[in-house]
Amino acid sequence: MRGQTLKKKIHVQFIGIAAIAITATLILSVAVFYDLFQKQVLEDLKSYANVLRGIMTQQEIDKEAVAYEIDDMRITLINPDGSVEFDSNADTHAMENHGGRPEVTEAFKDGIGEAIRKSETLDKNTFYYAVKLQTGQVLRVAKEAGSIWSIFWSALPVIAMIALLIFASLNIFAGSSCK
Repeated sequence: MRGQTLKKKIHVQFIGIAAIAITATLILSVAVFYDLFQKQVLEDLKSYANVLRGIMTQQEIDKEAVAYEIDDMRITLINPDGSVEFDSNADTHAMENHGGRPEVTEAFKDGIGEAIRKSETLDKNTFYYAVKLQTGQVLRVAKEAGSIWSIFWSALPVIAMIALLIFASLNIFAGSSCK
């Protein structure tokens, strides 16, 4: 009888260790993958900005050609005084001065700038990449993407299924060894 109690105690400890391991793996995986995701989004924006910069140095910006969204990107052209010359998603006359935006300030100063801003209400992040043009203007491209929490919640059902399979396996193996 005492051996049976000890086996059940070990079984409960195995389940506890498995739960801790699954939880730690979930948290670390989401953090690592989100970091990689952020870097990839910024690299993609950098590529788009450099292609657009190349096109814009060859000719005047064709506002109608970029008025549609490319890969759900927002394209903004900002004058040296911070006023918005062009925006693919909004009416430039109603827009506030962008000279104080971190990525724009950085681009005017260093030639390039990037930023990530979080929208708590939408549970999304907006990624920005800005590059200074030969004209003195700044070209900024932006893209919305899910926050780390939205990625966590979307990964949770898969992890929960894996956890259930692990716990079921532990119960089967522990049940057969307790006999």
